[in-house]
Amino acid sequence: EFVEASKIIGQKNKKINFLIAGDGAESNLLRREIAKAENVSFLGYVSDMVDFYNKIDCLVVPSHWEPMGLVHLESQAAGVPVVASNVPGLNEVLNDKIDALLFEPKNVKDLVNQIGLIISDRRIRSSLIKNGQKNAKKYSLKNYIKKLNDIYEK
Repeated sequence: EFVEASKIIGQKNKKINFLIAGDGAESNLLRREIAKAENVSFLGYVSDMVDFYNKIDCLVVPSHWEPMGLVHLESQAAGVPVVASNVPGLNEVLNDKIDALLFEPKNVKDLVNQIGLIISDRRIRSSLIKNGQKNAKKYSLKNYIKKLNDIYEK
């Protein structure tokens, strides 16, 4: 869905490029798909995530399911707005239209619309960044240890 959305957005705005980071069982299929898209690059495994976050204007997490990853929280902490699938795991820590934009899984049109909001509306983008950084702090190691200690003390 992400590659399809990138093609649609790329037809409207040739200046926008998409990066795909990560590696997995379906990376060969993904490489074949992005070969058909002029505005998408596959980076594979990225070891320097700080550098990656500095290169992007928006992070898209198009998961069909997500047990509890960290990339969306890392992105928020780095000041990068997040567009993510509205699935358990993600929608438990991301708040739609407050600190992230959620889209219906497998819905390319909805994904395009949410990415479009980040591109076109600086006010929304700025609000998502500010609120996203606040959200990420709730999941910091410092807060985790404090909450864990509170549990033990009770």
